[in-house]
Amino acid sequence: MIVRTRLAHVPLSGLDRDAVLAGAFASSERAALAGRPDRSVAGRLALKHALSHLWADLVPGVPAEPRDFVPDTAPSGAPCLRSAPGGVAASSVRVSISHSRHLAVGLAAAPVPEAGPSTQARAGGLRSNLSPEPESPRAHQEAGPSTQSQAGGLRRDLSPEPESPRARQQEAP
Repeated sequence: MIVRTRLAHVPLSGLDRDAVLAGAFASSERAALAGRPDRSVAGRLALKHALSHLWADLVPGVPAEPRDFVPDTAPSGAPCLRSAPGGVAASSVRVSISHSRHLAVGLAAAPVPEAGPSTQARAGGLRSNLSPEPESPRAHQEAGPSTQSQAGGLRRDLSPEPESPRARQQEAP
């Protein structure tokens, strides 16, 4: 499974609370944030920005603005996502909010919808089912059977390289 994450931050200095609340929060959210410190508003705003960026990756073509997301608080006290635009179930999205005296940070993570067993990951040459990418016979011929990776002394097929007789002699007492 491939998980996509997005991180956003909002500086606390110069935060125009009224403009932020009016522009990115529904009336029910504004009521819930009444009387809460600016860091709480900034944290929720950072999370909403992270979610809108994540949605652009997960559901291309479905416009998502920060106002479209409604974060909430789970019974445990942890932040969660109550509602979101279509395309991905809000329950499959994990979120986190943090802040310091100067900065609020929001993190959103969700599994990437898989199109099938041949979906290619961007890195690592692995398919979504995590089996090694098939290697063409020609590539194997050109590389040779003992092609080394840069780390770990592994061949292209990821099996350990056979030990040389000299290495075995050096290990003997």
